[in-house]
Amino acid sequence: MDDVCQATTNGLGPQPVTYHSAGGLICLGLMHELPKASPTLAPPHQIVAICTCPDLSLPNRERMLAIEPCDNSLTTEICYLGMRIYTGVDIPPSSVQAGTIHTVPIPPSKVLDPCYSPAQGDPAVFREAGTKLVIVNAEWDVLFPDAEQYVQKLARAGVDVTYIIGQKQFHCFPVALDASPECRIAADLIVESVVRNGEAFHQRKKSQ
Repeated sequence: MDDVCQATTNGLGPQPVTYHSAGGLICLGLMHELPKASPTLAPPHQIVAICTCPDLSLPNRERMLAIEPCDNSLTTEICYLGMRIYTGVDIPPSSVQAGTIHTVPIPPSKVLDPCYSPAQGDPAVFREAGTKLVIVNAEWDVLFPDAEQYVQKLARAGVDVTYIIGQKQFHCFPVALDASPECRIAADLIVESVVRNGEAFHQRKKSQ
């Protein structure tokens, strides 16, 4: 994210960023930190977040568990593990072996910090920065319910967000490209959105 934002200093102007899974979470979260940490750097004009986890509180756990048998690439237990690694929580080996990672607590201060849980923050940060969002979600991804809820919150706040849903698709399916027609279609839609939003951004800059 620092490299993307620094590009404006090199005369390239604000850049788009595209990341999947935890990478999407980091990009969305850092948008809440950027105004405080680097107020002189221009934010990315577009963020594409593919199959990401926007809320470490996991408000839709029952729906996640219901989807889990359909997700062939991600489980709720892996989500619990990743969340604790991401927030720097020590994980006892015994909890990994016993499948009880979810019982290892994450400090509430991090669960509620929008840098770690973008859905906990004010979505106006994207609108005020002029950053357009493309959120890609998969129906058979355990993260689907939380991502869908986040998109609804963004839309209510007036954020410019494009929402792409892969029906009966798995976690990070567009990255698989030619694994199925749906993967290729989603990848093409992402490229189309990046190009369209990029052209609109540069047209606005020229008219200013």
